[in-house]
Amino acid sequence: MTTKIFFGGIILLIIIAGLIVYTNNQEDKLTTKMGEQVSFVCEDQNDFIAEFSHDMSILNVVIEKEVRYTLPNIGNEAVPHRFGDSEREYTFTGEEAIVTNLDTGDGTVCTQPLDPNNVPYNFGDNGGAEQEEAIEAISESIRGTWKSLDDEKFSRTFLDDGTVIDRYEGGEETGGTWTIFTENSGITTTFTLQPEVMYLRLIMGEDTMYFSLSKLTTEELELTHLERGNLLRFTSVE
Repeated sequence: MTTKIFFGGIILLIIIAGLIVYTNNQEDKLTTKMGEQVSFVCEDQNDFIAEFSHDMSILNVVIEKEVRYTLPNIGNEAVPHRFGDSEREYTFTGEEAIVTNLDTGDGTVCTQPLDPNNVPYNFGDNGGAEQEEAIEAISESIRGTWKSLDDEKFSRTFLDDGTVIDRYEGGEETGGTWTIFTENSGITTTFTLQPEVMYLRLIMGEDTMYFSLSKLTTEELELTHLERGNLLRFTSVE
């Protein structure tokens, strides 16, 4: 009886030791597999840890110490650090992340919490410097008054302070704001933004309209309304 208990104890110890070794090996594999971990706090007060594989092909979104989503890299040369599926996207640029709900089109900006002991992880500007220069050049060129070629009574004025005024002869003026942007500008839309395309957003009261810039010269402006699909043509007014 004593011998059986003795050997039983040895077997139990062997099993426990085996489990410890197995667990440690699994933890080592996990540590080896996953790379950088970066914490983020979002505008909506939610937070998460972005855990990337070493080759940046996979993102684990860790929420409350649990891997909530595992997302593949769906980026391109312009946006190399974009991960997502059919429901959500996580886009990392500079020291920020933009979390987009693809069902609603809503986006939330998330930033890395301040830590005096660590420098924030920078994902690069994704060519942002060149695009910012292009946006500035387009914004400079579009300023001024443009008269519609399809309806000579209608004109649109883009002012330096980012406001826009629509005028129609015999009617009241309508005011709003205008913004030139690209797919990397952090502006969330209900449609997919294409790389190397310049867009115009007009906010007129409760209405928000999006256009792609089809043509812009010193004398001609062509805008494609992205919801209706129609082309708006204008000529510059001195």
